[in-house]
Amino acid sequence: MRHATVALTLLFGLSSLAAAEEVKVTGVHLCCGKCVKAATAALQGIKGISAPRANQDEEVATFNAEGTDLAEAGVAALAKAGFAGTATMGGAAVKAPASGIAAGAAGNAATISNMHLCCGGCVRAAEGAIKEVSGVKSVTSDAKGGTIAVSGEAISLEALLNALHEAGFHGSVN
Repeated sequence: MRHATVALTLLFGLSSLAAAEEVKVTGVHLCCGKCVKAATAALQGIKGISAPRANQDEEVATFNAEGTDLAEAGVAALAKAGFAGTATMGGAAVKAPASGIAAGAAGNAATISNMHLCCGGCVRAAEGAIKEVSGVKSVTSDAKGGTIAVSGEAISLEALLNALHEAGFHGSVN
């Protein structure tokens, strides 16, 4: 009986290790060492996520996750830290967190918060992406506060977030 218990413990222990798969998030804005450190730090300390790493040259954040729920939690942690990209695990897409933006929401002004704006490269890239959105006239960044104020006419809030995502950023659009 004792041997069977030990064998089952080892079997289940090894199967949980084998269940961890690599999650690859491509297109993440990683322009400097601070970006790399912030993306890696966002993934640390989450139970079931291991080996977080980021590659500045390839604009990729990678980590191992024990299942789809944890893969999604890792992507959500990156988003909370201000990063976005296209995530896959084992060839399948990993869902990004919902935007929380009402369908068709638009306005003449918006504030984007919880942005990762650690340096001039981040600010220039985020502002450049936002300036391409239809209706945007003015963009003002507060790098220390991690916010960007946008003004113009009939600006689609979803288009703002999509532009940021395409540039590798995430933020809360209000």
